[in-house]
Amino acid sequence: MNSPWYQIEIQVTFESKETISERLFEIGAQAVNENVNKPEVLQVLFAENDAEIALNELKKEWSGWQKKFQGLSDLNVSLTPIPEENWAETYKKYYTAQPL
Repeated sequence: MNSPWYQIEIQVTFESKETISERLFEIGAQAVNENVNKPEVLQVLFAENDAEIALNELKKEWSGWQKKFQGLSDLNVSLTPIPEENWAETYKKYYTAQPL
């Protein structure tokens, strides 16, 4: 892995969202975001060292959640590296001074 941060997107159901979100934090998630445009998708941020471990934990627990939550599909996740970015400089592209 080359990035210090990774995002995992997970398909969930409304009923399973809270339980799965809680477990994600327990296994090292730094942030869990409910996608406004796709409410059935959780976007989860992990540090580099935790991403693979978390993915393995999810795989172990998923079938149990499928039995508990009706309509929860097979685990379908994508692991995406978050590129390094110098935010101290990048914001300037989008910032315009406001007159006082």
